[in-house]
Amino acid sequence: MKTLRALGLISCFWLAPSQAGAQTPLADLAKSMQSGTWATLTTTNINTALGDAQAISGYIIDYSEDLVWDPVTRRLFFLGGGHYASGTPVMKHVQYDEATNAWSVLPQQSWFVVGSSHAYDHLAIDPAHRHFYHRSPSQLVMHRWNIDTGAWTDMAQNNLMIYNACCIGIEYFPELNGVIWAADESDNQGGLTKLDVTSGTWSRVGSPKSYQMSPLHNYAEYNPVHKVMIFGGGNPPDSRTVWKLNASGQVTRMQDAPEDLGTTHSVVTVDPVSGNYLVFTTAQNFYVYNVLTDTWTFRASGASVPIWTTSYSNPIFEVIGTPISTYGVNVFVTCDGPSKCRVNLYKHSAGSNTTTPDKPTGVLLK
Repeated sequence: MKTLRALGLISCFWLAPSQAGAQTPLADLAKSMQSGTWATLTTTNINTALGDAQAISGYIIDYSEDLVWDPVTRRLFFLGGGHYASGTPVMKHVQYDEATNAWSVLPQQSWFVVGSSHAYDHLAIDPAHRHFYHRSPSQLVMHRWNIDTGAWTDMAQNNLMIYNACCIGIEYFPELNGVIWAADESDNQGGLTKLDVTSGTWSRVGSPKSYQMSPLHNYAEYNPVHKVMIFGGGNPPDSRTVWKLNASGQVTRMQDAPEDLGTTHSVVTVDPVSGNYLVFTTAQNFYVYNVLTDTWTFRASGASVPIWTTSYSNPIFEVIGTPISTYGVNVFVTCDGPSKCRVNLYKHSAGSNTTTPDKPTGVLLK
């Protein structure tokens, strides 16, 4: 009886992540929002963490479109660098911690100094295995960071890609047990390869050089609700192509997007509740893409969407976004001139996402 009572207490008094995350500025703001609304989250140290005095823009999120959320530690992670007029750009690895509501810089690594430092769409997270992935521009090797230990590992070289494109899309696809690498391979015909997260080996997904896309600035976005990934885009004339990869490894051509997609043309993210894709373009337009029906719907434009920049010719330059599955919202980070970084939340759908449950913290209530 005592043993059963003890087991019951252990099972009942695990400090659930939702309890641990309660009463924080992020949690409180997200929970207060109605569907279809925007709200500003005031955070600390954001300008310092994302800043780079040598970068032309003053920040490290140039030519980037996403960051990632870890539902276990409840932190956002970004790794990238700004555009330099001279000298060698240096990447920075930064995080936002929900518990402190503050941004900070993580330890520097020797390989952070590369010829081109932009993040593009080269970030992916595997929260189940506690790994964050980064691919430096024009490199055939991805780097894997253990979120819990802080250790970095160089993964095996991708020797399957026919052409080593500069700026591709990578994304973790849980059902395929791997990180997908989507890139042009030959004359604007792209392909997919997969880094198996268990074996660390590369394999081909779909057919080589078969999917029309640009050789630069591609995107890839996994959908945790519908278990698919869309990819493609880049620079014109192939910037509106949309391809879908499903959990069986099948690739399907979808309807073209109404505007150009890719890291210099759009921010593509996904609503963690409905599974609708949320797409923001250089024309300051906001579209909703339903991947199940393959339909695009215009949602809003201009000042009604608070993420745009005004200091650059491109209003999505220095804008990155990602889903926060824990609270059923999307977060957008915008840096718009000196000391003008801000964070906005958008709640697209009512309810919250339960498709990616958090890992127990192992902390007992006394």
